[in-house]
Formats: sequence, C-alpha cells, structure tokens
Amino acid sequence: MTRSPLARRYARALLELAQEQGRLGLVRQDLAGIAELCQEREDLLRVVHGYSISNEARVRFWRSLLEGRADELTLRFVLFLIHKGRANLLPEAIREFEALYYEMRGIQTVEIVSAHPMQPNQIQTLIDRFAQKLGREVRAVTHVDAALLGGFQVRVDDLIYDYSVNHQLERLHRNMLTA
Repeated sequence: MTRSPLARRYARALLELAQEQGRLGLVRQDLAGIAELCQEREDLLRVVHGYSISNEARVRFWRSLLEGRADELTLRFVLFLIHKGRANLLPEAIREFEALYYEMRGIQTVEIVSAHPMQPNQIQTLIDRFAQKLGREVRAVTHVDAALLGGFQVRVDDLIYDYSVNHQLERLHRNMLTA
C-alpha cells in the first residue's frame, strides 16, 4: 500500500489541532467511524469521491452524515479536504492520523501483509518478535494480498521485512543467474 506524504501532513495538522483544543479523543472516535464507513460502504464512497460528482454535492453528503453526530473539528477537516480537491485522501489521512496517534503514545505500528489470513497466535508471535527487535510496544495492522502467493511481509514505516514466497523465488532466480 503506497503512502501519501500529503495525507500524512494533513493528518499531522489535524492531530496537533485536536490535541491543542483538547478534542483528540472525540476526533479520533469520529475518524474511526468514518474509517468503518469507508470499509463497509466502499461503493458509496467511490461515487462520493468520483469525478462525476460536484464538490457542492460532496459537501452536502458529508454535512448530512456528520453534522450533529461528529465533532465540529472532524467535519471541518473533511470539508477542508473537499475544498482542496483532496477528498480522495480521506481514508489514507485517517490511517495516517491513527498511526501518528500511536506514534505519539510511543507505540510502533507494523503492517503485516500475508497471502492468506493469519491466525491470532501467528500475529501475536510477530508482534512479540518485532516488539523485541524494535525495543518498544508494537501494534499490528493486517492485510491480505493474494499476489504474495505465500508467506508474509512486515512493514515498519518505510522498511519491509519480506518473508514472502515471491521474495524467495526472486532470490533463487538471482542466485541462479549469478552462479
């Protein structure tokens, strides 16, 4: 999954503003709800963030969804993204906000990407190993990517620990070419 520096900057600005105003918990809760909506109603969000809909219609949609239910700062953030023509960055900005929140708390987020869903005990083993390796508390976010064929990758910020079948085959191929 590619990361956008712009989404990270927007998320950092929101985090700092929410913290300054003492609304960090409320904004974080609102963003978690929006993230859940993004996952559950991906089809709806594609329409809302697509090119065929005007910014005014986007604003009406988000206002009807959030006004009276979410903190004013959360609503202003979403409307700001729309105004800047960056509404498509909302899901990634939410992920970045969450990562920055945990970073602020001294907790390292690692992304585990596997070919198949991992068992909870496998995930916990990886969390324990990476907590020891990094010397800090670790939280895992998991994804499934069938393109890996088998195995998994662990991403820590911009560093990737690749234990996938693809990587092993690639190494074998390189070794055969250089032998």
